[in-house]
Amino acid sequence: MYFPSDEYRSCVSIPFKFNAVRIYGVSLHPTIFEISISCTVIEDARTPAVVESKSEEGMQRLNFWMESILTDVVIVDVNSDLFTELAGSVDNTVMYCPGPPTDHLLVELLHSKITSITAGMFDIHCVTIKSTDTHGIETSFRPIDGYELPGVGYIAEEVMHPVPWWQRDTIEICEFAKGAVLEDELFNHFSDFFSPKKPEADIIIFRTNPDDDEDGQI
Repeated sequence: MYFPSDEYRSCVSIPFKFNAVRIYGVSLHPTIFEISISCTVIEDARTPAVVESKSEEGMQRLNFWMESILTDVVIVDVNSDLFTELAGSVDNTVMYCPGPPTDHLLVELLHSKITSITAGMFDIHCVTIKSTDTHGIETSFRPIDGYELPGVGYIAEEVMHPVPWWQRDTIEICEFAKGAVLEDELFNHFSDFFSPKKPEADIIIFRTNPDDDEDGQI
């Protein structure tokens, strides 16, 4: 586990495991991801009761986001030939990537998103990811000063938000076209952790058990 420095009294490591399909070119790669989030609770000058409340909210947000969004996610480069078709036709959540969905890029996107949705609650120090389709090799990311991911210009069309999904404190991992009407605005803003209403979608569900499926072709 990554431990940030001697200035912290304690550091926790939060694990999560999920099935996914990532797309390289026209190939489907079912995989199982394991991530580990090394973080500390922000204590600052607040009372212990407020700190505890904020840490509980941070865990609720993080668990809710990981369980409802990352499970069976389809991960695709927005420059892929399949991107337009997948983004509008699959029932699974689709993660928009500004490049090929390697573990190196994914761990950076996850670090940024997790930092955004737990801002003011946790200091996110390091995120580690490993996947079955890379033979269990671990990739860790800890940002340094001056490091930046792309802005919303990574996607060609004009979009609703001024910053990309990995910098927003909402649950989505995609972009919305400018002028789009969100079917459930509250769902996107963590307003209800326990009985959210997901927008209805249809057509295709990818099965993502790597033990049963081979790499596929579309």
